[in-house]
Amino acid sequence: MNFINNELRDMIGELNESKGWHDEPRSIAQHCILLHSEVSEIVEDYRSNKSIDEVWYEYKNENGEIVTSDSKYSFQSFIDGSIRYEHEKRLTGKPCGIPSELADVVIRALDMAYEYDYSLSIDELRKSNSVSFEEIISNIHYFISMMFYYNDLSYLDLVISTCFMISNEKGINLEQ
Repeated sequence: MNFINNELRDMIGELNESKGWHDEPRSIAQHCILLHSEVSEIVEDYRSNKSIDEVWYEYKNENGEIVTSDSKYSFQSFIDGSIRYEHEKRLTGKPCGIPSELADVVIRALDMAYEYDYSLSIDELRKSNSVSFEEIISNIHYFISMMFYYNDLSYLDLVISTCFMISNEKGINLEQ
């Protein structure tokens, strides 16, 4: 858990700042809307019967059209190297799937913490206590809503730790 800290927050925030994310300051409401949209993308993939660890890539073909990789593989297949790519383009494509969306939630949350200079205090991973995936995702939406309602950035700790709890339980490495 030691990799979720203010150093990571600053690294993500500085990278996003260099890409223009901070050209205009965002309100807490704007950040919350962006976080909700990332969580909703997780829900979309889940409702489309995508496996929790399934990853695929979208890339532009020679005609500039966005194409999805022919096959869908489990995230573990990419990690252990059992997948051999037919085209190098797949390596440079946009990753899609629940693992990618979980990472996007964490990136958005860390960026918000950076913009508001919020010092993270995540001491340990949350435990799921055998609740369903749907309930866990609902909790993330709830934490984001409470952050907005109470104007309390400490809910960022819960959003981030819940994403890492899911990833740890499902064997998903969000650092990749």
